Amino acid sequence: GIGYAMTFARAYKAATGRRVLLVPCAQTATGFTTGHWNVGQSLYNAAVSRCNAALAAAPGSEFKGVLWHQGESDVSATGTYAASVDAIIAGFRSSITGATDVPFVAGGVADDFVTATGANGVTLQGIIADAGNRNASAAYVSAAGLATSDGTHFTAASQRTLGGRYYTAWEAL
Repeated sequence: GIGYAMTFARAYKAATGRRVLLVPCAQTATGFTTGHWNVGQSLYNAAVSRCNAALAAAPGSEFKGVLWHQGESDVSATGTYAASVDAIIAGFRSSITGATDVPFVAGGVADDFVTATGANGVTLQGIIADAGNRNASAAYVSAAGLATSDGTHFTAASQRTLGGRYYTAWEAL
């Protein structure tokens, strides 16, 4: 599904008048520690391929940024999480056509998830929040106060709120 990205796309189109092509690449229960998202692994490669194919199919299009919302699967590996996030930012920027300096906006995990996972959840949230300090043209989107349906996944209303937050952060970059 599209989740928060549809709200982001609507805000972008309303502000710029430009058409938007979203290239969804998320897959549930995957992460860096599951062997999917590190540079060179299956989902990373698929995301790069999809983005480059979309750009090739629409001459004159521009790659405008990455909206990243992931982390729950990696909560037990916070010692390597920052390096993994930083590597994927650099990887996307060097592997996707025209993405050299594009914004990378990373969203925080749900409050309920942080509470349920204790110190590891707090550490994970801090690493995600610090992505903008470690990487140029990167920002953090807080998920504070958003409701979940199961302690991890956001409700539809929260997804829409999150999409607005993503747009605000992206626009500020």
